[in-house]
Amino acid sequence: MVWLAHDLLRISDAGGVVCVGGKRCPLWVMDSLTKAPFVVVRRSDSIDNLIPVGVRGSSRAQRFPAYLAAEFILERTTPEQLTESHGRRDSTRNQIIPSLNAWDEVKKKLFNFSLVYGPTGSVGFELVSGCPTATVTSDLDLLFRVPERLPITAARELMGILAESACHIDAQLETPRGAVSLAEYARDQGPMLLKQNGGPVLVDDPWGPPTQ
Repeated sequence: MVWLAHDLLRISDAGGVVCVGGKRCPLWVMDSLTKAPFVVVRRSDSIDNLIPVGVRGSSRAQRFPAYLAAEFILERTTPEQLTESHGRRDSTRNQIIPSLNAWDEVKKKLFNFSLVYGPTGSVGFELVSGCPTATVTSDLDLLFRVPERLPITAARELMGILAESACHIDAQLETPRGAVSLAEYARDQGPMLLKQNGGPVLVDDPWGPPTQ
C-alpha cells in the first residue's frame, strides 16, 4: 500500500513508533499515543521500509517526527474519507470552534463541485481520533486532490468560496508532483513552492515534468 502525506493511522502499539536517528522520544510522545493512538503520515522519504509519521501533542509546540512499521497499523483514514463521514465528533463543539463550523459550511458550499478533498491538521485529527485538538484559534487546513491541471479560473473561484468562511482556511493542491498552496497557485505569478518528499522546490508548473 502507498501511504500518502496527511493519512491518519490508528496504531496498535506506541512501541511501534521509532524515533528519527535512533533518538529517544520525549515523554509527551508516549503519553499522547497512550491517550490517542494515532499518527499522521508526513511528507518525507521512507527509511528501511518504515513509514514517516508525525506525533501530535497537546500544544502546537509538540510535534514530533518519527517512523512506523506497517504491521502496527490498525486503520488508515485519508482526508477525503472525512468528507463522506462525520468522524468521531461532539457536535456541540461546532458552536465554540470556528474551524469545525467552517468545515461543515465548506462541505455544503462545495457539494456541487467535482473535487476530491478533505480536512487535515487539527480538524482532521479531531474528526478521526475524537480528541478535542482543534482550538478557537485553529485554521481549517484542507487538501484537494488534483491529479490533472486545475484551471486558474477554477482556483480563483474556489478561493472566493473559501474566503467566506468563519475562520482562515489554508488550502493545498495535491498534484502528482507534490503539494502547492491554492492561494499561491491562484495568483499565477511566477515560481511557486512545491512540497515534495525530498523537500520543497520552486516550480512554474506543479503538474509539469521536473526541470532537468
